[in-house]
Amino acid sequence: MLTRNIFYQSLRVAYRGGYLSIHLVTAVFICLCLPLIQGRNWYSKNKGKALIQWWSKRTTEILGLTITEKGTSINTTSLFVANHISFLDIVILASMFPVTFLSKSTIRYWPVFGFIAYGFGVIFIQRNNKQILHSLTNSLSTALKQKRSLVLFPEGTTTIGLTVDKFHPSLFQAAINAGKPVQPVALRYHSNGEFDNTVAYIGKDNFIVTLISILAKTKTEVEVTICDAIDSSNMNRKELSDESHNLISQAIGAY
Repeated sequence: MLTRNIFYQSLRVAYRGGYLSIHLVTAVFICLCLPLIQGRNWYSKNKGKALIQWWSKRTTEILGLTITEKGTSINTTSLFVANHISFLDIVILASMFPVTFLSKSTIRYWPVFGFIAYGFGVIFIQRNNKQILHSLTNSLSTALKQKRSLVLFPEGTTTIGLTVDKFHPSLFQAAINAGKPVQPVALRYHSNGEFDNTVAYIGKDNFIVTLISILAKTKTEVEVTICDAIDSSNMNRKELSDESHNLISQAIGAY
């Protein structure tokens, strides 16, 4: 039985891995061609957003993700904030919402994936560089005013998913400056109703090893809870951060 399971897992890795490789080549092709056809900021246009959502949705299918959505997001430009567990979080949220992501600057230099992220309009940030924080906040505020919804992972790192780390409140100021709401989103991975930590990408985990383990699984289940949106008017960034943290913690049962 064990040998048979290993055989089937190997088949899934080979089959899905092959399709994923082709799909990544498709993304590289998009990143090379679309700027020439639609202009440098093609990803901020409606057709560009739809294309990225399609690519992300197809990625979740290739990876064997089963997404259950709870709640409804408000139909307006928002600063989305979510707990962060895995690199899967990005393709899941990108498949559900027409959004632009904020990511740590080191991702920019990942082979292939960094190129795709840059091509898809991801905004790279250096969290520990206080000198650029003010200008970054202004840039994010401008993006929100231009009707580009943004996704921020305020923990600044990934966790195993049982709890939510402290949120960094600084970039919540962008929502206040732009007069846009904050939309908290909670992510919870599970298998047959039980907590599943096999997809978590934390600490010194190896990206390829984690990806192979995901490809080998029959399916990966994720519950996405869209919490009540928060009006940023008459609130400071610390209050926005704390309220978002509370809503997400409650949604994943961290209390």
